Amino acid sequence: MTICNKITLFLIKREIISNSDIDIFNYGIFVILYNMFLIFNILIIGLFFYKFSFALQFLLFWTPYRIFIGGSHCSTPLRCWIFFDLYFIFAIFLSAVLDINILIVANTLMLFFHLFSTKFKITYPFIIFWVIFYIFLCILPHEYILIMNITYLLNSFLTIHKIYINKFII
Repeated sequence: MTICNKITLFLIKREIISNSDIDIFNYGIFVILYNMFLIFNILIIGLFFYKFSFALQFLLFWTPYRIFIGGSHCSTPLRCWIFFDLYFIFAIFLSAVLDINILIVANTLMLFFHLFSTKFKITYPFIIFWVIFYIFLCILPHEYILIMNITYLLNSFLTIHKIYINKFII
């Protein structure tokens, strides 16, 4: 019996949820616990590379992008875990080798690619998200701008993959 099942059965015994909601709550609890695991894992990797602050900022910018704009997905949770870790390590590498101006131009090009794509549906959250992005460019410290640009660029590639390939990454 998984932890999710145990939590769900506990909630049923306490009459907090009904038996008909078992599958929904199992899935919801799995998603919450799995995302907590991924966050904890990124923070541990950040500590390992002496980039804990970078890890916090990475999660701060990565998460809203994925929630409001989306991106590609992996076919299993294990592959998602591995891929997310690799993306984070790649982001650390990019922060050491790429100039912030190159990242800003690359993100602007990605934005135009999305705006003029015939396959991408422009939504209000998308527009608001990118307006906030450019406002942040004006007010955030350099270190935050660098990490924000890296996370947005990596997520933009995932979004393009989702739109044009329309299948799992791995």
